[in-house]
Amino acid sequence: MKRLALSGCGCAGAMALLVLTIPLLFFGIGGSNSANASSGAARVVAAGGVSCNAAVGCQAIPQELAYVPIGFYRDGFTDPAGECTSWAAALWPGHRGRGVTWSGDAWEWYANAAGQGYPVSALPSVGAIVVFARSGSDAGGWGHVGLVLTVAATTVQISEMNYRGRFVVDEREVALAGSGIIGFIPVPADAAP
Repeated sequence: MKRLALSGCGCAGAMALLVLTIPLLFFGIGGSNSANASSGAARVVAAGGVSCNAAVGCQAIPQELAYVPIGFYRDGFTDPAGECTSWAAALWPGHRGRGVTWSGDAWEWYANAAGQGYPVSALPSVGAIVVFARSGSDAGGWGHVGLVLTVAATTVQISEMNYRGRFVVDEREVALAGSGIIGFIPVPADAAP
C-alpha cells in the first residue's frame, strides 16, 4: 500500500488548514442560523422547561405566549430537530390549533403560508411568526424564523431557536428596517381549537 508523503512540501500545513476550515463553511461559527437575522444582543433562555416534544426538547414557553399548550402545538418539523422552524411551529397555533401546515425552508414560510390561505402581513403582532430572508453567509441559505413577543415603534422582541445553536432558545430585539425581515404570519383569528 502506498502512502502519500506530505512532509517537506508545506502540504501538511495546508491540509490541516483545509480540514479545520471546511466545517466552518458548512456550519458557521457559533451556531448562528442567519446573518440577516442579527440586530440586538440575544439573551439565551435556560432550557429545561416543563413543556417537551421531540422537535424542540424540553423548553419554557415564553410568558407572552401563554396560550401555547403544555407539550406545544403539533409540529411536523421534527427532522432535523432543534431548528428555528421547529421552535416556530411548536409555538404557533394555526387554524383551530392545527399548527403549521406548510413546509419549506424558513425563508419560504411567508409565501407558503400565504399559498395555504393564511394571512400574511408587513406589520408585526404578538405571536406572529417573523420570517427572515436567506443570505449568502453562515447557514443563512435557509433563512430564519422566530416568534414575536413584543412590538415597539421600530423594533420587535422575538423568541427563536438555533440562532446561537441547535436547541438553544434566545430572545432578542430586532430592528424592523434593515434586518432582512420578509414579513410576518399573524396568529389566525380562528386559532383556538
